[in-house]
Amino acid sequence: MPAYLRFAPNGAPDAVVEAFSNSLGHSSVRLVPALYTVLVVPSLPGSVPRRIANWSSASAFLVVDAGTPITGTVCDAATLPIRDAQVQLTIDGVPSTLATTAADGTFLLRA
Repeated sequence: MPAYLRFAPNGAPDAVVEAFSNSLGHSSVRLVPALYTVLVVPSLPGSVPRRIANWSSASAFLVVDAGTPITGTVCDAATLPIRDAQVQLTIDGVPSTLATTAADGTFLLRA
């Protein structure tokens, strides 16, 4: 899938290499052999950013799954459910999925 990619070497997190993958998910990046923290921000609706720690540049592939489902309930101070509240996650400062609570205050999103 098309995505923004950010590779940060574990020993030098400010030495970031950025790239974009095409519609097939292919990207060409030259990296120093090391372990990296990789941020993947897909550009397809319904996809969520992923942070992958300790990825080795010696690996030929970077595999990203659909994410882990997260559920919960938003309540007010009196523990009554809040309808239509927006719940959003961030990963490395990048906004991730956004969910709106149902009438019973529950939500489901992927992280």
